Amino acid sequence: MRCGKLVNVPLIPAHYYSTIVLDMPLNQSGGHDIEFKDGSMVLTAKTNCVIFHKDITEASMDGQPIMVMQNFFDPADRFITEKGEQIEKHVKDEFLRHKAYSCGVVVTNVSSARQRVEVLLQVPVGAIPISKSLFTKSVFVDLQPYTTQRLEYSFYWPAAGVYDHFPAQVCKDEKVIASALPTRLNVVNAFTKHDKESWEFTSQMGTEEDVLNYLRKHNVMAIDLERIAWRMSNKDFFAKVVSILNSRHVFVPTLWSYALKHKDLTIAAQYLQYREKDLAKLVGPYFQAPFVNTDPVKLKQIEHLEYWPLVNARAHQLGEERVILNDKFKKQYEKLLSNLKFKAELNDEDLLALTYYLLLQDRIDEAIKLFSRIKSLSPSTESVVKQSKSST
Repeated sequence: MRCGKLVNVPLIPAHYYSTIVLDMPLNQSGGHDIEFKDGSMVLTAKTNCVIFHKDITEASMDGQPIMVMQNFFDPADRFITEKGEQIEKHVKDEFLRHKAYSCGVVVTNVSSARQRVEVLLQVPVGAIPISKSLFTKSVFVDLQPYTTQRLEYSFYWPAAGVYDHFPAQVCKDEKVIASALPTRLNVVNAFTKHDKESWEFTSQMGTEEDVLNYLRKHNVMAIDLERIAWRMSNKDFFAKVVSILNSRHVFVPTLWSYALKHKDLTIAAQYLQYREKDLAKLVGPYFQAPFVNTDPVKLKQIEHLEYWPLVNARAHQLGEERVILNDKFKKQYEKLLSNLKFKAELNDEDLLALTYYLLLQDRIDEAIKLFSRIKSLSPSTESVVKQSKSST
């Protein structure tokens, strides 16, 4: 077993140390002759120098109450759900070249004493580290009694082949105290084996009936349903999928959007209702159709505010134009008018809202005329009006 970390450190001339430690003057040193041959290096020094070298050496084994386990997984398809439980999906048989994979290393202290250890991690032979991972890395871990720590690193293979992977090793006091099992990994250009029970295979390579059966039997909240969007051009398949998902109270906007292609007004209404805010930006805040309506109040684009007490600085208009001195109220009033201009006809609620805002401006005569156009009032509204008249 090997433990440690290989670090390439440049040669440091002695006068650098003398400058740092002894505060002696800095001077120039000559170059050194370095020759690599048969796996060894021969250095011919031209001046005094300090050499620091660290390499990986074989360490003795010393069993300790430490457990190590490592598994590979696909970060893009990491979990599966079994009996309602989310479980990490491990990759074992084949790895695809040019695809990112990760290795999870779990180190557990099963003793009642704290363990301060060093964990050596290495990417598989032939792999390239990614996501800030390194080819070889030593991680110092402080494990409290009966605790576990997880370490991860990522990589990919640029070429297919069969590659060895040196396992994670745990060291303490320059001795290997635990190690995962070494393994050999098969990297292929294209998968020759498929997990036909997985959603990744079923959604892309299964038959339409396979997909429908999967949606009926599995937890649809735990899978990416948009992976079957390419199948939704088939009108019959689209209808069956939407029916199953509706029965399971699941809504997927991308899948529902195909209702516009198939001219299914019922499903299109559900989709457009979801996109109501976007629709309002295109057609205006008020839009009515047999299958969809937009309402700025429901969309919270406008809300009625109460101003109390609101005292106007002037009881009568000054000048040719009426001026609202309260900036916040002016902005709210203009926003209401801007929304109402999109309506072909004002309803009773709109007239009542306008009446309210006119009264706030002391425009009593205009408010009375507008109020008289209201066709029907609820009992609660009538009582409020009567109270207002009696108090006036």
